[in-house]
Amino acid sequence: MKKKKKIINLLIDYTNKRNIILKINDTNKDGWYPLYRNIYNNDKDNVELLLNYATNNNFILKLNKKKKKKDELSTFKCYLQ
Repeated sequence: MKKKKKIINLLIDYTNKRNIILKINDTNKDGWYPLYRNIYNNDKDNVELLLNYATNNNFILKLNKKKKKKDELSTFKCYLQ
């Protein structure tokens, strides 16, 4: 996990220095947004990185594009508590 967090931090630093905006509101091939996917995977480090990046760049993060299953939504609710 720490290696993954370090790589993401390097990517964010690189883009910030070059005024590049990451497309963190794009979905992957399965229709998942990065924030929701990391919440679903219980990856708190990446959730924190995404939230901080969004806050620093005045983004409103999207959570879902399509209707998710009930168990996926309850995972998100539990994570926030």
